[in-house]
Parts: sequence; C-alpha cells; structure tokens
Amino acid sequence: MPIPSTPLDLGGRPARAEAYDVLLAEIVTGRLAPGARLDDADLLTLTSGSRAPLREALNRLADVWLVEVVPRRSTRVAPLDLRRTRECADVLAAVVERAMRESVATLTERDRRDLQRLRTASLSDAVDTRAAMAHATLGRAVAAPFLRAAGNAEYVRLEARVRPTIERHVAVRVALLDPEAWRARLAEVVDAALDGDADGAVAAWREHVEHSSHSLPGGEDRDPVAPVAPTLRERASLVIQDAIIDGTLVPGEVLRESDLMAWLGISRTPVREALTTLADRGLVVQAHHRPATVATLDEESSRESFRALGVLRLLALDRGLATRPDELAAELEQALAAWENARSADDRLAAADQTSAVLERTSGSTVLQELTSTVNARVRWHAVHRLGLPGADDPVWLRSLVRAVEGRRAHDVRALVADVYGLE
Repeated sequence: MPIPSTPLDLGGRPARAEAYDVLLAEIVTGRLAPGARLDDADLLTLTSGSRAPLREALNRLADVWLVEVVPRRSTRVAPLDLRRTRECADVLAAVVERAMRESVATLTERDRRDLQRLRTASLSDAVDTRAAMAHATLGRAVAAPFLRAAGNAEYVRLEARVRPTIERHVAVRVALLDPEAWRARLAEVVDAALDGDADGAVAAWREHVEHSSHSLPGGEDRDPVAPVAPTLRERASLVIQDAIIDGTLVPGEVLRESDLMAWLGISRTPVREALTTLADRGLVVQAHHRPATVATLDEESSRESFRALGVLRLLALDRGLATRPDELAAELEQALAAWENARSADDRLAAADQTSAVLERTSGSTVLQELTSTVNARVRWHAVHRLGLPGADDPVWLRSLVRAVEGRRAHDVRALVADVYGLE
C-alpha cells in the first residue's frame, strides 16, 4: 500500500496560540482580575512557555482590548469599561443578526445538534445559564452555529474581536445579572432557529441584545482615551499592510522574517508580532514551522469582506442618525462634493477615505471605527486586484444616501446600504 499523499500536520499548535488561549480563559473568567498587573515571570509559569510567544499572546489580547501594554513599563489586565463593552455588544449584535438572516434556512444537521445541545445543556434552567455565563461559554455557543452556517470568514473575525470583552464583563458581573431573563430570551432565539423562523430568531435576538446591553452593571464607563504613539509592532504591521494593499506584496508571496527585518530595519520579535497581527486581520497566513505568506484572493472572500463592511456601515449610520443626524448629513454633503469634484484616481481615493471617515467618526464608537478600518483595508485590497466589487462610493448612490439622512428616513438609509452591499 503506498504512503498517503495527503500531508498531515503533526507539529501541533504554535506556542503563541496556546499561550493566548490560556491567558484569554484566565482573563474572561475573571481569574486574572480587571486592573491586575501582569508579571512576565508569573505568566511564563502559567502558560508553560517562553517569552517570545508570551509577548505575541499579550499583543493579541491587547488587540481585543483585554490587556493594556505600555512597552518597557508595565502590562495589566484592562479595567472593565462599560462604554467599550456596549460598543462591542452593538457590533456582535449586528454581525450575529446578519449571520442568522443568512443561515437559519440552511442550518446543517451539525448546526441543529449544537443548538439543541445548547438548549438542553445551558438554557434548560437559570442555574445552567448562570454557570455558562460565569464560565464565559454562552456567547460563543449561541453565535457559533449561525456563523458557521453563514460561511463568512469576515463575520467570524469580527465576532472573535468583540466577543471576549462582552464575555468577560458578563462573567465578572454575573452575580448582578438575571440569568433567567437571559435564558428565556436566548431559548426563544434557539427555538425559532430550529423551527426555521429567521424573522422570529432575529426578533428574539434583538430583544435579548437590547435588554442585556442596557442591564450590564459595573465598569468605569471610561471616556475614549487620546491616541498614544504606536508601538514598533503597530508601525511594522501598518507598513506591511500598506504594501499588501497597494500590491507591492502580492497574494501568496512568502514573507521571510529575515527579508522583512532587513527591509524594515527592526529585529525579529516585532516582525513576528506584526505578522501575527496581520494574520488576525486576514491579510497574512501563518502555519506552524513554515514562513508566513500573503493571503490569497478569490471572489467569494471579496464578497464576504464587502458584506461585512456593509454590516458595519449600516451600524455606523444607525448610530449616527440616532445621535448626530445634523452633523452626519452636513459631513456627508461635504464628502459628496469631494466625489463630484474628483478628477483623478487619487481624488477618488481621497473622497472615498473622506466618506469612510465621516461614517466612522459620527458613529461615536471607537470599537466600530477600529473594526471598520480593518475590514475596509481588506475591501480596498480586493479592489486593487479588480475582483469586481460593486461601487458603494458611487456619487449617485452617495447623493441618495445624503438625501435620506437629511430627511431622517432611516428605512431608506437601511435599504440603500442593504442594496449596494448585498445585504438583502
């Protein structure tokens, strides 16, 4: 019998991923308390690893707002921040709702089994629900079947960015929450989905999100902090990201650490950290014991990124209409003028950036701004390689959007966004 030709991966998971999972579990369950100082020696003992993967894990935790890192000074668990938790909850609600709409009618047997298991194991009574909330497993269990069935990798990346912040807040403050109310509303979501009722599942999900988000206790409700100087890792990841988006680094290209070190003039550690950051953004592919590569492109992933951007744009417009309608309308009018006066590709790019900045800023959500910037970078990358994305920044479309915003016609705004981003 010949040796099988399909390769196996016997190398296991990278040490940075193992360290991340260990620390994530400790933080979201509150065993590492909000505000706790993180000592490298203690963390190395906890993760049974070495210093380099530990630093990469801490950087990933900083990217999901669970750790605050001050280079060469201190690292601590981020304090509970009610404002940020609610901003994360807004994004999670929008992404999971979209996944529900796209997937309820096509749930597989595996998806249905997972939902039925959730219904009997964690949503059978308030005691089981409280336990799932305290162990930070409930949110993932609810979202996973819908995200898997929707099949959009960008939705998965967005959910993974915001869920840990919400899970931690719930787990740390579970004694002040009402698990029976959570159980009843989430049971309605699951039951409707199992019945094939997408509208019913979405309605129950919206009710759950509205009540749970507004009833979250504790936390500092901290004001947004002023931007700090980017770290070497952040600067390196931005340079590499720009090179990927503008086509300098092409899809599938091998990213050897030694070449990047020579190009950027930095050491190996920040290069590795930058590549890990870009892998989380879907721009780089990392494999254990192999060089990283620029991610490859295909039309389906392009459509996924574009739909995800539409979900975020719709949320930004909803927030802007609710809190800053006059400011939103006035600044969109200025962006429209920039589009109408554009004469070159650079002019159109500047007008597109202006439009994006207006939508992100008037949303009033720092989480939404950061996530939109990341997804928008991927969409621009796809557009550079001409994969046929529709034009959401078409001046005719933007003019219709401006008029709908001026008239406070939320239904028309949603219809315009849904149409151009394929969210029907």
